[in-house]
Amino acid sequence: MSEQGVQLSVEQDADVTIISILTPRIPVDLSESFEESVMQQVNRLDTPKVLMDFDGVEFISSAILGKLIKLSGKLEDQGGQFKLCSLTERIREVFKVTQLYRHFGLYKTRDKAIKAFK
Repeated sequence: MSEQGVQLSVEQDADVTIISILTPRIPVDLSESFEESVMQQVNRLDTPKVLMDFDGVEFISSAILGKLIKLSGKLEDQGGQFKLCSLTERIREVFKVTQLYRHFGLYKTRDKAIKAFK
């Protein structure tokens, strides 16, 4: 069913790498594809400041939360920063219920998130 994997778009805004998720639904069977695709991009960065844009994403599995935590830890170990933006209310609620909003910088818009990088 999910043989295509997770589709991403990557762009730069000054020193911030913006990874936009183009796959609207990321069920558990795409979690490995998600991790591989994102890590390929992150491993190319010198100074990792990463913004993950969820605009258009309707659903993420709980496995993706674990992948995001792993990614955040990797970036922090490299002296980088990791922020998320444009999450639907449903996905934001998952971050609230799991208390993960404390671990991630969550921003309503891409512009606000980019301005929040130091």
